[in-house]
Amino acid sequence: MKCYALHIEAVLRRPVESGLQAKIAMGVPQMARDAPASEYRFGRFAVQPAERRLLAEDQSIPVGPRAFDLLVALIDRAGHLVTKQELIESVWPNLVIEENNLQVQVSALRKILGRETIATIPGCGYRFTVALKLAESQTFPPPSQVLPATDDCTPSIAVLPFVNLSDDVANEYFADGLAEELLNVLSKIRGLKVVSRTSSFYFKGRC
Repeated sequence: MKCYALHIEAVLRRPVESGLQAKIAMGVPQMARDAPASEYRFGRFAVQPAERRLLAEDQSIPVGPRAFDLLVALIDRAGHLVTKQELIESVWPNLVIEENNLQVQVSALRKILGRETIATIPGCGYRFTVALKLAESQTFPPPSQVLPATDDCTPSIAVLPFVNLSDDVANEYFADGLAEELLNVLSKIRGLKVVSRTSSFYFKGRC
């Protein structure tokens, strides 16, 4: 079977040009990303983003609007670091707030969900640590099942996430953007099967 995996580590030691960094920070298109699920489940809890509801054993739990937006932002990138600045921009768009406001909302969520649910990454941000289950009872696949099977005659390639080796967490956007652009270019090659971003990025932080 012709199957190749491409793993490129991006060494980002020099400042990124402001124009390019701003473009990436505004949101590089995330190819092959699944549409948001109607409900996420973890443990005895369920989150319904469209309904803006948090449930515990199918009973609604009161939660503030900022705390709910924060929870959804963390779940959207479950298992990965979400920087403080990203969370502030998502939960308090176009507002200037103190970092203490973010800490207050994180504490409120931990009191409801348990401290182990949201991990603090010192000096960087937070990570949602609990495994999620979609409403249709489909859990996220284990690593051995992430990459789809291919036949022996179809060459295929997977572009694993770039690694940001700089001290600037803001360059994470740049690293992800490079991988996504490479995926976009490779997907245009006729006769080459390219593993989707969703499957490839499952391994982010695991390699």
